[in-house]
Amino acid sequence: MLKLVVLLTLGIYVPAVMSMSEEMEELAKQLHDDCVSQTGVDEAHITTVKDQKGFPDDEKFKCYLKCLNFIRSSHYNCQGSKGISR
Repeated sequence: MLKLVVLLTLGIYVPAVMSMSEEMEELAKQLHDDCVSQTGVDEAHITTVKDQKGFPDDEKFKCYLKCLNFIRSSHYNCQGSKGISR
Protein backbone atom coordinates (compact mmCIF):
# COMPACT_ATOMS: atom_id res chain seq x y z
CA MET A 1 0.00 0.00 0.00
CA LEU A 2 2.82 2.40 0.85
CA LYS A 3 4.39 1.77 -2.55
CA LEU A 4 1.11 2.74 -4.21
CA VAL A 5 0.97 5.96 -2.19
CA VAL A 6 4.56 6.74 -3.16
CA LEU A 7 3.95 6.10 -6.83
CA LEU A 8 0.84 8.25 -6.81
CA THR A 9 2.64 11.00 -4.92
CA LEU A 10 5.58 10.98 -7.30
CA GLY A 11 3.21 10.72 -10.24
CA ILE A 12 1.65 13.97 -9.12
CA TYR A 13 4.77 15.85 -8.01
CA VAL A 14 7.22 14.96 -10.79
CA PRO A 15 5.07 16.02 -13.79
CA ALA A 16 3.91 19.08 -11.88
CA VAL A 17 7.49 20.15 -11.20
CA MET A 18 8.33 19.83 -14.88
CA SER A 19 5.71 22.44 -15.82
CA MET A 20 5.90 24.82 -12.86
CA SER A 21 6.49 28.52 -12.86
CA GLU A 22 9.58 29.82 -11.11
CA GLU A 23 7.50 30.74 -8.08
CA MET A 24 6.03 27.24 -7.84
CA GLU A 25 9.46 25.67 -8.31
CA GLU A 26 10.75 27.74 -5.39
CA LEU A 27 7.83 26.63 -3.20
CA ALA A 28 8.41 22.97 -4.15
CA LYS A 29 12.12 23.34 -3.38
CA GLN A 30 11.30 24.90 -0.01
CA LEU A 31 8.92 22.02 0.81
CA HIS A 32 11.59 19.51 -0.24
CA ASP A 33 14.28 21.26 1.79
CA ASP A 34 12.01 21.48 4.86
CA CYS A 35 11.17 17.77 4.66
CA VAL A 36 14.81 16.76 4.12
CA SER A 37 15.80 18.88 7.11
CA GLN A 38 13.07 17.47 9.36
CA THR A 39 13.56 13.82 8.41
CA GLY A 40 17.30 13.58 7.78
CA VAL A 41 16.67 11.51 4.64
CA ASP A 42 19.62 10.70 2.39
CA GLU A 43 19.22 12.62 -0.90
CA ALA A 44 20.46 9.49 -2.70
CA HIS A 45 17.20 7.73 -1.78
CA ILE A 46 15.17 10.52 -3.36
CA THR A 47 17.33 10.41 -6.48
CA THR A 48 16.89 6.62 -6.70
CA VAL A 49 13.12 7.01 -6.87
CA LYS A 50 13.24 9.98 -9.26
CA ASP A 51 15.44 7.94 -11.60
CA GLN A 52 12.98 5.03 -11.31
CA LYS A 53 15.71 2.71 -10.04
CA GLY A 54 13.72 1.30 -7.16
CA PHE A 55 12.10 2.13 -3.87
CA PRO A 56 14.38 2.30 -0.83
CA ASP A 57 13.20 0.47 2.27
CA ASP A 58 14.37 3.25 4.58
CA GLU A 59 12.39 4.70 7.48
CA LYS A 60 13.72 8.23 6.94
CA PHE A 61 12.69 8.09 3.27
CA LYS A 62 9.20 6.96 4.26
CA CYS A 63 9.04 9.79 6.76
CA TYR A 64 10.13 12.22 4.02
CA LEU A 65 7.19 11.07 1.88
CA LYS A 66 4.80 11.54 4.80
CA CYS A 67 6.22 15.00 5.28
CA LEU A 68 5.62 15.90 1.63
CA ASN A 69 2.03 14.74 1.90
CA PHE A 70 1.10 16.24 5.25
CA ILE A 71 3.31 19.19 6.17
CA ARG A 72 1.20 21.83 4.45
CA SER A 73 -2.12 20.72 5.86
CA SER A 74 -1.57 19.23 9.30
CA HIS A 75 2.12 19.50 10.22
CA TYR A 76 2.38 15.72 10.60
CA ASN A 77 5.55 14.12 11.92
CA CYS A 78 6.71 10.50 11.80
CA GLN A 79 5.81 9.85 15.41
CA GLY A 80 2.18 10.61 14.63
CA SER A 81 1.93 13.79 16.65
CA LYS A 82 1.12 17.15 15.22
CA GLY A 83 3.04 20.36 15.48
CA ILE A 84 6.22 20.19 13.44
CA SER A 85 7.66 23.66 13.34
CA ARG A 86 8.80 24.93 9.98
